[in-house]
Amino acid sequence: MSTPKNPQQALQDAITYLQSHRAALGNALVNAALAPLLECVAALNPQAATLATARRLRQVSALFLDLVGSTQLIQRLDPEEVQTVVDGAQAAFSAIVQQHGGEMLRYAGDSLKAVFGAHGAAGTRKDHAERAKYCGLALLAEAARRGDDIKPRHGFEGLCARVGIHTGGVARGGEMENDNSLSGLAVNIAARLEQAVPAGTLRISVDTYRQVQRRFDV
Repeated sequence: MSTPKNPQQALQDAITYLQSHRAALGNALVNAALAPLLECVAALNPQAATLATARRLRQVSALFLDLVGSTQLIQRLDPEEVQTVVDGAQAAFSAIVQQHGGEMLRYAGDSLKAVFGAHGAAGTRKDHAERAKYCGLALLAEAARRGDDIKPRHGFEGLCARVGIHTGGVARGGEMENDNSLSGLAVNIAARLEQAVPAGTLRISVDTYRQVQRRFDV
């Protein structure tokens, strides 16, 4: 048997819903609807009101990368070699993301998630889609270089990367990952693009394309 939500939880759910649908509803409507909700939250719990405000929607470019062939390679290497190859690649990828003004949000095995335009000084810049695209190409080049190095040393061919990028609105903060948490359809689309792209290539969404079409041949 279900039990009714307490008022504070119901308010938080409503705020999260509005934030995640800002792109569809429009800033003016969402801001107007949020104002009385945030006042109610503040009255019930000032700390929760601060958290709700922190989880505002941002327009970002999300990037997902998968290191293709790493599972097969790991089966052929000693643990020390695995650390050198895979961990070394991840460190190089992280440095490339940072060089392009992005943030590393999470490693998951041989995959990574990064975001551009969500935080700090870089979050105020409007070129996050362009930086994400340049970063994606640099990541592919780095993975290909490492694949070429591994081939003569370990007799393995096929290590490369695939990358997916999507530009859209996300809500940041909260949940188990705290500030590293991004929620919204934009994150899911970027992940699906990475899963669908052929190995060694990059796929961007139409929304990202609209932002970069004058600077890249697509």
